[in-house]
Amino acid sequence: MRERAKPAEADVSDDEAWSVKENIAHLIAGEEWYLFYLTELIVDGVAQYSGAWENRREQLRAVIRVTPTLEGLVQRLENAYEQTAGLLEEAAPVLSERKGVMWNLGLWWLQLPAAHEREHIEQIKKDLAKIRGAEAEPAVS
Repeated sequence: MRERAKPAEADVSDDEAWSVKENIAHLIAGEEWYLFYLTELIVDGVAQYSGAWENRREQLRAVIRVTPTLEGLVQRLENAYEQTAGLLEEAAPVLSERKGVMWNLGLWWLQLPAAHEREHIEQIKKDLAKIRGAEAEPAVS
């Protein structure tokens, strides 16, 4: 994510694809949800969910409303990663006593590290290439 989108590029989206900001907001919302989920694991209070869980643009736009700049979103995501790492470190004594919990954490955070993030980074790269390619094409009259 070190190659930064220009501010005008960060808001480009359509019905089929999220904007750069929406992708980062999605990662922030996910990371903030992990904090809640980890807390559920610590206290043995994991809820059972039924039905399909969806990503909603309303949630992403709410994140962007509070953190409107691309730089702010990237910083917020980095902070959320630090907070998650800190919670895992602080809760290690409690979590290590629960083998099922450790298996679940290992599956998502150790076996597949940053797989979700890489998927969205690749989507951002494709979208930026498409946006930049459209800007470079001469207008046909």
